[in-house]
Amino acid sequence: MDKEEVKRQIETARDMEINRRVESFARVLSQVLLILDGLNERIPDDVKEEKTTNLLLLPPTGTIVRFHGNELPNGFLWLCGAVLKREEYEGLFETMGYSYGGKDEYFNLPDFRERQKIDYIIKT
Repeated sequence: MDKEEVKRQIETARDMEINRRVESFARVLSQVLLILDGLNERIPDDVKEEKTTNLLLLPPTGTIVRFHGNELPNGFLWLCGAVLKREEYEGLFETMGYSYGGKDEYFNLPDFRERQKIDYIIKT
């Protein structure tokens, strides 16, 4: 077995472990988001207008979620390798920086489209 084949096998094993962990976390987070959606419906409109929020209920910026819906929830982006402006997504940039590429005032989101036939989203 040559070096490249060993490298590919290690990368594949690493990717499989990352996918397993992301899927496990995503299942839990999906349930939490469903609960939060239900709670959000119970908040009176006057409280919503004041933008009163229990920050402990919000997923932190940079949270990656396995998503099975068709409509993107507010505050999330598809993980499709998009290029974003730092000034428009300051919090997200502070969390992930140039981990997936970018330069100067632009940074990239990871591209999870080819990992599986499942969509992933990230909290902004």
